[in-house]
Amino acid sequence: TKRSLSERVVSNLDLVCDADLTVESFMRGMEPADVRVVAQLCARKCSFLVSDCEDPDAAIVAVSPVFVEQTGYAPADVLQRNCRFLQGPGTSIQQVDRIRRALATRSSVSVALLNYKKDGSTFTNSFLLTPLRADGRVTYYVGIQNCPDAIIDDRKRN
Repeated sequence: TKRSLSERVVSNLDLVCDADLTVESFMRGMEPADVRVVAQLCARKCSFLVSDCEDPDAAIVAVSPVFVEQTGYAPADVLQRNCRFLQGPGTSIQQVDRIRRALATRSSVSVALLNYKKDGSTFTNSFLLTPLRADGRVTYYVGIQNCPDAIIDDRKRN
């Protein structure tokens, strides 16, 4: 039998999900353009987080192993939290406001924030925040650190 793009991606997806979410349910009904993005992120071994748009606090429901490696945060430190835990005294309020506007309007935004690793050291988090759609509605947001240009260009087209 011929498998869908989503089914093929699921079998190769390297992602740590929250206990209430399976990789299969995360990908179910996802629009093909968004399936491509997720596939590219995993194939390129990108650092990224996935947040639930249905959750009032946009809780993180999935994390890439590369994010864990680069920041020192274990999946248990990240899952079910809002991304703001990465912020600290040096984080730009203006950039955070741009993120809030993108979330409110269900749009994409590229920002550079001073964020904090688990050990307290800082790093510049240049990332693309972009919606993922399933069944015609935005269901998740993915935040991609140092997002490859090919993915940014793909998001502009779709």
